[in-house]
Amino acid sequence: MSKISRSEYQKVCEENKRLIDDLRIICCGEPEDSIIVEMKWHDHFIKENEFQSLMKDTAKRYLDEHPELRRTV
Repeated sequence: MSKISRSEYQKVCEENKRLIDDLRIICCGEPEDSIIVEMKWHDHFIKENEFQSLMKDTAKRYLDEHPELRRTV
């Protein structure tokens, strides 16, 4: 089992509490609150997907410009 610091563990616990609160609002909360939380996560995932796409395109472009770095299997 890997060691984890107490502060890291505490951060994860706090994040889990926030996520559970958001799920509770989405599932059991008022519709207005639910929409706000859903939009927050929608925006989060859109930004995450855009960043992943940008990184993938950048890596592909870099490898196209430097073919000597490509591995052959």
